[in-house]
Amino acid sequence: MEEPGLSARVVHVTASWLSLLSVMLLCPRPAAVRKYDVGSQWRSCVFAGHKIVLPMHSFAQLRDLHFDPCNAVVHVGGVLSIEITMYSQMPVPVHVEQIVVNVHFSIEKNSYRKTAEWLTKHKTANGIINFPPETAAFPVSQSSLPALELHEVSERSPSDNSLNTTGIICRNVHMLLRRQDSSSSLEMPSGVALEEGPHVLRCSLVTLEPGANKITFRTQAKEPGTYTLRQLCASVGSVWFVLPHIYPVVQYDVYSQEPQLHVEPLADSLLAGIPQKVKFTVTTGHYTVKNGDSLQLSNAEAMLILCPVESRAVVYSNTREQSSDAALRIQSSDKVTSISLPAAPAYHVIEFELEVLSLPSAPALGGESDMLGTPEPHRKHKDKQKTGMVTTDHKVSIDCPWSIYSTVIALTFSVPFRTTHALLSSGTR
Repeated sequence: MEEPGLSARVVHVTASWLSLLSVMLLCPRPAAVRKYDVGSQWRSCVFAGHKIVLPMHSFAQLRDLHFDPCNAVVHVGGVLSIEITMYSQMPVPVHVEQIVVNVHFSIEKNSYRKTAEWLTKHKTANGIINFPPETAAFPVSQSSLPALELHEVSERSPSDNSLNTTGIICRNVHMLLRRQDSSSSLEMPSGVALEEGPHVLRCSLVTLEPGANKITFRTQAKEPGTYTLRQLCASVGSVWFVLPHIYPVVQYDVYSQEPQLHVEPLADSLLAGIPQKVKFTVTTGHYTVKNGDSLQLSNAEAMLILCPVESRAVVYSNTREQSSDAALRIQSSDKVTSISLPAAPAYHVIEFELEVLSLPSAPALGGESDMLGTPEPHRKHKDKQKTGMVTTDHKVSIDCPWSIYSTVIALTFSVPFRTTHALLSSGTR
């Protein structure tokens, strides 16, 4: 007489994963019957020292993947998170020893294009990739296998006849896993290959509940290049469930950036003779700015660098989150202006503003200067005539702590107005 409610506690499975379960769990002796519990005793029915590789689709399915940061771009030393959704098709929780993603690493020939700006513009913004449902059953090579002879077994308590364990066995498993005459190893079903490589993402001791499960991988990028997710594996004891190819293609990029200095005016046009604000942006790249690092600016002959008392520098992370701010320390002499930078980690941005003043040059009108007797003094800048607007260029050389070479910047000032005075006289005075 069957115990009431037994059917609710007996494991009911579909044919798609039942065949995999039976191959995985049983020993090759046809007469031997092993009792097992689906959730906890899988490992006891697999042969030590051997790997049984089975397709993933009847055990679990990969539904979607989410990158953080969402553009799947990170600098060397940065942390990248990958969250996947695995839909378990098992009717009970399964304790998985490890879930592994095999990753292929490559350095493209045009890696010079893989700057942070290029990658940000050419990568998807949402960072979510959806995978189509898998409908394929066993590989074609499995079609020659014999039909499975499945049998349900259960164990009851001797004292009160209550149900302790229940499971499924395969009586003809020796036809599926058989020993070769010339080798002591087992013949495993072909068609599924387990990749191995130096780059893997791993998550250990995971319990897959029936239905959707969120699993997060975290990795710290060490080498610049492109990383492609190739294969998804889940291990239960010596049994490995494998998704041979992750499709559509999933990639993330790691970049290395040199330190950079950008100087740009805050206004559309700089005006000579009036204090103008200029923005300095230091992108640290792989360089760590230390206390005592400074920018050394060579003073232009006709341009002054003003030193406001309340000038401050702001440090941002590469995601534009403010990290810190500090007061600027500026020291100036006749030839050099020194700007002390605040300490900042690698792959951060330092921004601050300064005021500059271009001194207008003495008026000169081509060949008339000698006749007027007022030659223009020699300067390191020159005047240009552009559509009636006179402009003046000033070149400033900046020494940065991360380079032995100087950075030369050019600032163009427009003269807002120019007047000419003429005195006419006649006769003898």
